[in-house]
Amino acid sequence: MKDQVDYILTNARCQCAIDEAETTPTDQWLATYTNLYNEIAYGGTTLPSIADANFDGIRYTSILNFHSLYKELIKK
Repeated sequence: MKDQVDYILTNARCQCAIDEAETTPTDQWLATYTNLYNEIAYGGTTLPSIADANFDGIRYTSILNFHSLYKELIKK
């Protein structure tokens, strides 16, 4: 993400994904939102994943919440 508009749009997409998690089977939800997770997550196989949820002093909570939810569901 390169500017504030990207963060705002991604934050909205993450909120939609969170809302859908309640009504979508877990496997289907994870498959649908893998690309979104990869867009917002930094880290790798040797480091813990970190959400890219801060821009210019603004914290985008839906990005953080989506990141946490995805990590939680992938473990199940």
